[in-house]
Order: sequence, then C-alpha cells, then structure tokens
Amino acid sequence: MTSSLSFGRGPTRPINVRGFWYLVRRVPLALQGLDTRKTVGLSTHIRVVDDPHGRAAKQAVESLDRSLAAYWRDLLSGKDAAAITMRRNATLRAQRLGFRHLALPDLLNLPLPELGRRLDFLHRTGRVDRKDDVYALVGGSVAPTFCAEHISVSQMVDEVGSILSVQSSKKSPAQKRRWRTTRARATSSLVRSIGTDKPVDQLTRSDALALRAYWQDRALNGCVQIDSANKAIGIVGSLYRTISDHYQLDLPDIFQRLRLRGGETCTRPPFTSAFLQEQLLAEGCFDRINPEARRLLYLIIETGLRPSEACNLTQSTIILDHSIPHVLIRPEGRELKSKSAMRDIPLVGVALKAMIAQPRGFPRYRDNSDALSAVLNKALLQRGFRATGTRQSLYSIRHSFSDRLRNAGAPDSAVRYLMGHASAGPRYGDGLSLENKRAWLALISLQPPSRV
Repeated sequence: MTSSLSFGRGPTRPINVRGFWYLVRRVPLALQGLDTRKTVGLSTHIRVVDDPHGRAAKQAVESLDRSLAAYWRDLLSGKDAAAITMRRNATLRAQRLGFRHLALPDLLNLPLPELGRRLDFLHRTGRVDRKDDVYALVGGSVAPTFCAEHISVSQMVDEVGSILSVQSSKKSPAQKRRWRTTRARATSSLVRSIGTDKPVDQLTRSDALALRAYWQDRALNGCVQIDSANKAIGIVGSLYRTISDHYQLDLPDIFQRLRLRGGETCTRPPFTSAFLQEQLLAEGCFDRINPEARRLLYLIIETGLRPSEACNLTQSTIILDHSIPHVLIRPEGRELKSKSAMRDIPLVGVALKAMIAQPRGFPRYRDNSDALSAVLNKALLQRGFRATGTRQSLYSIRHSFSDRLRNAGAPDSAVRYLMGHASAGPRYGDGLSLENKRAWLALISLQPPSRV
C-alpha cells in the first residue's frame, strides 16, 4: 500500500485557487470507478494574503492529504462507502469544533469531565439539535440523518457558518451578526428568484441566471445599486463553492460570470481639505451631537481610521503617555479587515485633542460602528454637508485622508500603511517609524476647534 502522503506522487504543496490555498489532487487510476471525481480540490480556508509563503497552508494540505489518502485506502479495501464518508465528515467536523471524533468504545472510556465538556459545548453553542455535530462529538451513539448533498439553499448560511467556525471565532458578536445577516439576505434572494428552497446539489445554471435576472430587474428599477446586486450574487456563489469544496461534492461552478456591468468605480467622493477645515471643524458645528460621536469624527479626520477601527479602540490601544502619542489598531476581541489593517497611527491636531478627552476609548460605540455611521451621516445630512448626494458619507472622510497625504507628497508606501491597505508585495515590517509617520501627518494636520 502506498503512503498516506503520496499515492504515487511527491510531497503535497498548497495551490492558490481564487485567493485561497487548496490541496489539489488527481484521483489515481486505481480508484476510478470508486471515486467518480477526476480531480479533488479541498480548501484549507486560509487566504493567500494572510499566508503569502504558504507555511501554514503546507501543514493544512498535508493534513487534508492524509485524510484523503485514508479515505481512498478505505475505498480500495471494500469498506462501506457511505459509512466511510460519514465517519470522515464527522472527523473533520469535530476538528473544526476543537475536539477529536471518537468511536463509541473510546468515547465510553473518556473521563466524565471530558464527556461533560463535549455535551456542555453542544448545548452552549446551540448545536445540540444538529445531529451531524452531535455525532461528531459524542461518537456513534447518535446516528446522523444529515447528508451534505441535501443542504437546502435556506440552510447554506448555517452550514457555512459551521464549516468556518474556527475562522469566525475571531469575529466580534457584531461582526458575526453582520456576516450572517448579509448572507441570509443573499440566499433569500435566490429562493425568491427560483421560487423554491432547493437542495444545493440540485441547483442549475438556469437557477443562477434567474438570480442574476432578479437582481438586474431590481437594479433597473432603482431599488439597489449595481454594486450591491453584484455583491449579493457573489455571496451566494461563495457559499455554494464553500459547501461543494468542503464536502467534496465536485459541483459545477454555476455562479461564475454573472456580474452586472456598469457598477460605480468611486462610490464615496472625498471632501476637500478646505471643506473639512471650514465646515466640519467649524466652531460649534457638532456641539449638539453626543461627545463620543463628535470625538470619533475628529479622530477619523486626522487619522483616516475606518469607523470600525476607531470605535473599538480601548485603554490598552490608546497610548498617550509616550513621546509620540498614538493609537494601535489591533484585533482585540474582533477581526480586522486584513493583516495590513494592523498598524500604529500617531495622533496630531484634533485627533490628539479628541483622544485626550477619551483616554479609555468609546464604550457607547464599541463593536457598534453601524450606530456611529448612522449618527454622523444623519448629522452631515442635516447640516447640508453631503453636497454631492447620498453617495458622500462618513467614509468619504477616509478617502479625503488618502488624498491629503498624496497631495502633501507622501509616497504610496506610506499612504498604504497609514490607510491600512495591503502593499503590492509581502510585508516585512512597515518601514516607517512613529517619527516618520507623525511628520507626514503633521503636514496635513488641520486647525482644531476650541472644544472637542
């Protein structure tokens, strides 16, 4: 018998597929007829941008390859294919949940505290009603009726949430709610467009085209922006591919090439520096909104932070007792947009005044940046500050920050760092000292109002 890592080929290596690291293997000739796929592609769920050299991905694909080889050996030995698949899925699911799948005899020998920990996890996370999760954690004592090939469209979000549970563990409660809400809305549109809640493995290209037609009609009627329609279509396609990859269903990619043409290229026009200084920083302009929202606005003007980054600063990430006061953007209790978002930003001008007034952060808006955006966008609208229409918003201030830096002569590398954008190549440190960063920010610093 061949080794678990080879089946007639060299060591495994991760393959970049649509921005994620994959294990890709051809089904050996000896298995054709037992495994009907020609090629197996298994996602590690590790983004290439997060692991550019594939170090973590290499370990992940080796683990996937061992499981795949064990599955193939079981097929060759003549074992029941359904039982093999059920046990393999249970093993992978238990690993995702942080446990090891055990056969019933081994489960019965577990210490009672460990068995209790498994049962408590099932109840605490609401998985006690999911027979596939119960089977994965408490062994063969509960036979699952769940079948991966018959997940319905309305169940896609829950299923992918379970598949990505380890990656999602870094998200804050608000981020998890937002993730679920946007995807539930997108899958609901698929059910509406095809008129039924079909099993995922029975979806066809015609169903995908019906989804595109649904969003195209809404865009033509002015109900949604084209970019929003494309985002919804992309979400459904991503959920579909994740389920297909994870359960090795080898489903055709029916959601490819569905984008609607004509989307906006710049959805949030920036404010000018003069407008920021003469209007947004005018004396008393925002005195009537709550102090935390006002100070967050001032902080964003001088730092270019994303609203979610600004709202989630804490006492430990606000560094005022330093020769160069600054804030640290870190994944504290939440997931950052990317690794490039993790950065240190000096405080100058009105941002420094605002943070001196809020040294412990912004508890009113912590993990609730949507509420901040609602308050400040309403305030901008009421004051007539959204002159270019509703496409101009709080986020336009961040775009203004980027323009101000470039107009001051800052190099692209400095702008990308301060904005928290990914650089063109691998990042080996930011290459900028706090002194360098403060020097660039001082060049674009605005005159603060007397009261923050």
